[in-house]
Amino acid sequence: MLTDDKTYPYIKITNEKYPRILTTRKVKKDKAKYFGPYPNAGAASETRRLLNRIYPYRKCNRLPDRVCLYYHLGQCLAPCVKEIDPKVFDEMTEEISKFLQGGYEEVKENIEKKMLEAAEKLEFERAKEFRDQIQHIETVMQKQKMVSGDMSDRDVFGYAVEKGWMCVQVFFVRQGKLIERDVSIFPIYRDPEEEFLTFIGRFYDIPEHIKPREIFIPNNIEKSLLEKLLEVKVIIPKRGSKKEPH
Repeated sequence: MLTDDKTYPYIKITNEKYPRILTTRKVKKDKAKYFGPYPNAGAASETRRLLNRIYPYRKCNRLPDRVCLYYHLGQCLAPCVKEIDPKVFDEMTEEISKFLQGGYEEVKENIEKKMLEAAEKLEFERAKEFRDQIQHIETVMQKQKMVSGDMSDRDVFGYAVEKGWMCVQVFFVRQGKLIERDVSIFPIYRDPEEEFLTFIGRFYDIPEHIKPREIFIPNNIEKSLLEKLLEVKVIIPKRGSKKEPH
């Protein structure tokens, strides 16, 4: 029986009229947007705090009847007392998607522009806040280890069989960065290729395992079966590069 005893946190933008940015360990079919997983819970929380400082999403679980401190800090649009155009949140969500997919520089440049404008208006406290945001972004950028230049999301599968047992390793690459490795060991009773295909099918039945844009598999597996089963791009890599499907 396939089990999964690890649940990594995700960053979630809720599907509400006035959305919030949260961290969660459960992926639900609730039309929210999920980004991750993050093997380091601290990194997920740090990124969420940074996004909440940069983007004025709603912070309260329930809308109060008056504006809160976040509004005065410029970190909330006060939907509790104002009617906000949904397009505003749609645009912010699009920017966050770019940021979490590796588009740090574009977001950083926008904040640098705001920092200079605040300084020109002698709004030094506001300029300092923008400067701190830039420093936090640079910290996030430095912590990410690049393993691919194309910024793709992919899962890389490999397996070995010995004495009736199979070991499957999965490397999670998100936005071109290796974020985690997962190892599963279990007994097998059929052909190894069949067992491996069954494993992958069950692997993506787990809600926390969001299918990426593409997956890599060993060269002895029939990729057309997996592409039909998973509805994703399947690649059989070769040493030093990747072998594109025809």
